[in-house]
Amino acid sequence: MDTIIPIFPLHIVVYPNSVYPLHIFEERYKKLVLNAIRYNTSFGITPMIDKKLTPIGTIVRVEEKLNQYANGEFDIVVRGLERFKISRWWMHDIGYAEALIKIFKDTDAPANQAMESALEYKFREALEKVHLVLDDGFWNNLIVAKSKSFKIAEKSGLSLEQQVLLLETKTEEERISMLLTHFSKITEYQQQRTAAIRISMNDGYINR
Repeated sequence: MDTIIPIFPLHIVVYPNSVYPLHIFEERYKKLVLNAIRYNTSFGITPMIDKKLTPIGTIVRVEEKLNQYANGEFDIVVRGLERFKISRWWMHDIGYAEALIKIFKDTDAPANQAMESALEYKFREALEKVHLVLDDGFWNNLIVAKSKSFKIAEKSGLSLEQQVLLLETKTEEERISMLLTHFSKITEYQQQRTAAIRISMNDGYINR
């Protein structure tokens, strides 16, 4: 079923079921977000690459409004719900984009347990190599995550382009394969300092 939602383009990827903090400062997006809070509605976050909207984004809902600043800016926390694909988009009178979307779902059953176990092993190995320790909240959420690939991708040091490709992939098995390749490359030729910086820079997600 097609739906119309407001679009918030950002240089980040919000995965389904991930939680992400945002600082809202542009007037048009203040209005977008405040409307979503007031009417308890959702909106779409779509990654931007080379100043262009990517076709696949994630529907999000505001979980919490945090700091309110004297200049009208504020902080929020959003949770990713499900992916969508843009059919067409246009500009709203207020200045942000709206889009006609369809829900974007996986095409197969979850990956087998052996693949998931291999991914977790490689992930833990990569963390050890860069001396990073994740809190219990992350591991508890990983246990119950429907798509292990999305949860692990939050802390994997992927480039924006890699994150977008992962978001656009429609099978859990293929996403796991992509991450296994990523971690194998880190294991083969990483320099620990560089890898640690990359993983830390991509750590904007909240463990809820």
